[in-house]
Amino acid sequence: MCLRLPGLCLLLAALPLAAVEPAFFQTRNQGPLAVLYGVPTPGALGVLAPGRSEGSVRLDWSNSYALDSNGGDDLELDGETLRATLAWRRGLAPGLEVGLELPVSGSGGGVMDGFIEGYHRVFGLPGKDRALRPQRAYRVRYAKGGQALLDRSQGSTGLGDLCLNAGWQVSGLTLRGSLKLPTGDPDRLLGSGSTDLALWLVGGAASGRWAFAWSGGLLAMSRGELLPEQQRRLAGFGSLALGWAASSRLALRAQLDGQTPLYGDSELRELRLPAVQLTLGGSWTLGHQRVLDLGLSEDLVVNTSPDVVVHAAYRQGF
Repeated sequence: MCLRLPGLCLLLAALPLAAVEPAFFQTRNQGPLAVLYGVPTPGALGVLAPGRSEGSVRLDWSNSYALDSNGGDDLELDGETLRATLAWRRGLAPGLEVGLELPVSGSGGGVMDGFIEGYHRVFGLPGKDRALRPQRAYRVRYAKGGQALLDRSQGSTGLGDLCLNAGWQVSGLTLRGSLKLPTGDPDRLLGSGSTDLALWLVGGAASGRWAFAWSGGLLAMSRGELLPEQQRRLAGFGSLALGWAASSRLALRAQLDGQTPLYGDSELRELRLPAVQLTLGGSWTLGHQRVLDLGLSEDLVVNTSPDVVVHAAYRQGF
């Protein structure tokens, strides 16, 4: 291969040898019926030292489309959401940190429809029925037995559900917990109306340029206002991430995120199947304690999460 691509081989050989820390993209299922409940992002592998803080801004720009009817259930999801999450965490004591997250989101018809339709045509991917709806339209509708239980044809902008979180690190693992409070308006699809508690473990390992990370846990939800008759009270979730240090500043990453269904009593695949997303991208170290993450997500279980999510995050330590 080096005989055929001498320039590439020389470039790779010239890159400084670097190690990569196990880490995650801090993203999750951004589907309009999933993101409002309290499935957490994976979190960092370790906790901050006492007195240290980290602030971050995360952007998730998602485009969803699903049109399905089965067993007396009808579902229509069509629209885009830009979700900005402001996050902060601080080390309190050795092995212990606390933090909070506040999302701000805006939804509407969006601008990515044409690009995604062309992408699906070129690569023969599912989703060709997008042409059944006009571009830049917005609709979130679910009906059961002919009765509409959810129907919104206009997007909205506002604050979402506040999330309090904590981490406790011991013996190379981190136990994390989050409490999501119902501060967002369910009628405008800015919150679920439920109080959700999640507990999960995070771990990982690194060897040379390669690093691996994993997380897994359970989510318990009170009765919410978003399809309460279909809502499950328990769900499982987890993530797997692989990283490779391309240079001393750039780490390339691949990540799988999954969750069990949040809804039941439906024959629609969008509600009854587990959701799995693949995110590909990288992390760029800008300077001391400053990191920029960029990633692109695709739904591996079709229509259980958005077709495309563009993820960006900036982290700053103090």
